[in-house]
Amino acid sequence: MSFHGEGGSETMAVFTKNGAVELYFDNTLRFLTNSIGAQCQGDFSIPLDNEELRIGAGNDLRAYHNGANSVISNATGEFRIVGDDVRLMKADQSEPYFVGSANGGVELYYDNSKKLETTANGVSIEAGSPNLQVLANTDGENAILTLIGRTAAGGVGTAAICRIEAESKQSSNSASEMKFKTRTTGNVITTALTIDENQHINLPIDNQKLKLGASADLQIYHDGSNSFISDTGTGGLKILGSAVYIKNVNDHDMVEAISGGAVSLFHDNSKKFETVSDGAAIPVDGYGLKIGANNDVRLYHETNNWSYLAHYNTSGNLGIESVNDIV
Repeated sequence: MSFHGEGGSETMAVFTKNGAVELYFDNTLRFLTNSIGAQCQGDFSIPLDNEELRIGAGNDLRAYHNGANSVISNATGEFRIVGDDVRLMKADQSEPYFVGSANGGVELYYDNSKKLETTANGVSIEAGSPNLQVLANTDGENAILTLIGRTAAGGVGTAAICRIEAESKQSSNSASEMKFKTRTTGNVITTALTIDENQHINLPIDNQKLKLGASADLQIYHDGSNSFISDTGTGGLKILGSAVYIKNVNDHDMVEAISGGAVSLFHDNSKKFETVSDGAAIPVDGYGLKIGANNDVRLYHETNNWSYLAHYNTSGNLGIESVNDIV
């Protein structure tokens, strides 16, 4: 059975027994049924907002436009987009947002420039400044990047965890502090190293050591009471410089060594002893060389230009001996 326009010049519909139904527009086939469903020849339009194309026995898959946005909604099971080359693109198809290739990588783009790609070994981030940003959710919150290694059995519950944490110092003109955290043998994630807002590096745990060298021979640490610079391997510990100073926390001199010059020893920031080109000197009047457990024998020079060899013990004597004559 068929329907035609006036004069029979245009076909409007054709109904075939045990076969297809065909619908026409202006003598052109636009819609027909077949053994597996129906087929649209040309565009299929739903010209009203919020009217849905519903698919499935339970109308689970729906596609519609709500007047502002277009929506594809799935209510049951997984929503799969299947293809050997899957792309999400700009409306005019001039720029990709996402590209996924079978047996290959997934690519993410920004303004038509690839920024991230999965590879056989992990993830590749394209060059740029900055390369990778991890942003905190809310104001005043830290940004944390967590790296997790797997156990030999493939688990992650007790595996190696390392964290890089950026902490905003809101009271310091938006300065930042970076913390490096690791999991200890006691299964506790602890801050191992901090770079503060003044770019100072801090190892915040007593007996935590900065180890240098292939065998970690040079170690710097604080044990809770004292600070140590320790050379635990072969060879010596050398301090090099054209001028070397050892000072107290108030910047007072304790030891001073000058290349090509003197080595000086200080007491309470006052020089008491120094080396000179032909020996050693005590460069302060009224102070001298003291000998004995109680400093009984003293050799010194006074401001009155007198020099003294003295014995300061009432129970003993001062003896001067020589295997030869004393002259």
